[in-house]
Amino acid sequence: MSSTTPPPRRRRIAGESARPGAQRSTGKPVAKKPAPTRGSKQKQVEPAQPPIQKKPVGPEQKPASKPVVRTASRPSAPSGVSWREIATLIVAAALLVGGIVVSVLGYQHWHADSFGDSRTTAVKSASESAETILSYRYDKLDEHEDAVKQVMTTKYFEDEYVKVTAPSLEELAPQRKVTIDAKVRNAAVVPCGEKCSANEAKVLLFIDLDRRLGDETTATVFGNRVVLDMVKVNGDWKVSDVTGL
Repeated sequence: MSSTTPPPRRRRIAGESARPGAQRSTGKPVAKKPAPTRGSKQKQVEPAQPPIQKKPVGPEQKPASKPVVRTASRPSAPSGVSWREIATLIVAAALLVGGIVVSVLGYQHWHADSFGDSRTTAVKSASESAETILSYRYDKLDEHEDAVKQVMTTKYFEDEYVKVTAPSLEELAPQRKVTIDAKVRNAAVVPCGEKCSANEAKVLLFIDLDRRLGDETTATVFGNRVVLDMVKVNGDWKVSDVTGL
């Protein structure tokens, strides 16, 4: 009896996988998952919710009440006095205050105008007085002294002109036959700040002195600046001091 020889087994090439369907037996049984039965539902996992915070136990809060709007009631008039009488008194007081304000403003306006007029008059008087004091003729000194006396205060005339100026003129003017004609070119009140007064003023004057000696027909002109202190005496401006600059 002849034996059949099995065909030789082909050697597997390196990297070649086993034949499909062929699994190596490990010798251990493989546990199978039970198939889901019909009608059974898979349990769903619900997401975790945050813990609920409990409100603290305390006194019960009452709802805010609506604000009560109160209408202002008309104040009652004092007993025995009507509102018409009170209104009349208020109007009278307002008129009185208004009259006082108008009077004060009117006085201030009048005072300002009066002060301005006073300064203007002081400048005019100072200009005329300066020309009188500084103008003279060698042969008419007595007339010059009488004119100067009219524009100066009594004290300044006696202390300054009579004692100082007159002796010098009487000595020098006749010798050289001096004649001087003074002309004011410009004049203005010197600022007085807080010391201003309607009865006092300092006036700055720019004066040209035309001097002739003897029979000269052509005068020599000298420019001078002087400040005259003016004061009111019995309503008229008088010179109380003369300062040369």
